[in-house]
Amino acid sequence: MADKEKLDIKDLEKRAYILIKKSLEDKKRLRDIEIKRKRGELMKQILVMLALGISIPAITIIAPGSPLALNYILKFIKKLKTDKRSFIRSVKALKKQRLIEIKTKGDKKIITISEEGRRKILSQSLDYIELPKKIKWDGYWRVIIFDIPNKFNQARKALTSTLRRLNCYQLQKSVYVYPFEIKDEIDFISALFNVYEYIIYIKAKEIEGEEIIYNHFKSLDIF
Repeated sequence: MADKEKLDIKDLEKRAYILIKKSLEDKKRLRDIEIKRKRGELMKQILVMLALGISIPAITIIAPGSPLALNYILKFIKKLKTDKRSFIRSVKALKKQRLIEIKTKGDKKIITISEEGRRKILSQSLDYIELPKKIKWDGYWRVIIFDIPNKFNQARKALTSTLRRLNCYQLQKSVYVYPFEIKDEIDFISALFNVYEYIIYIKAKEIEGEEIIYNHFKSLDIF
């Protein structure tokens, strides 16, 4: 009986060791996942910042230790609520992935978002846009009219696919209608692609044939 008890204790000790080791490995794995997640969020924030027209001087990654670069970095890490090391690492990672590029503007070199970077932001951000449902309608239709040139084909595709995904009513080829505010979502796409001048946003009290539009949203259980 004593031998059996000793065996059981040894077995338990062995199992306990395995569990403790596994727990430590899991903690490390979870910590690594959390670090990667935070890094990914920071990279996304930097891309959005660039997409919205906030420029980052290239010196922040070319010579991050210089006094001038440090001044810029401190400003950005305060805005992004991060630290110097994480900021520089994230910017370098974005450059390596070709999501950003260095361009000359006047006598300065600045970091700008690349077209690949814009696509990345769109794929990560537009899918999260959800428009309000089942709120009190104010009686105004939101009409989105656009005439985006072919050179901004990506912007046109992003806008139309988003409007369709959100079940906006297509009144004409480049005219969509929604009963609630959608301006922030439209402005977001406009800013990403710098196509403000090609998009018109209207609040209309009445639209001819609006019964069809109303029934469209009614059938989607939006009203």
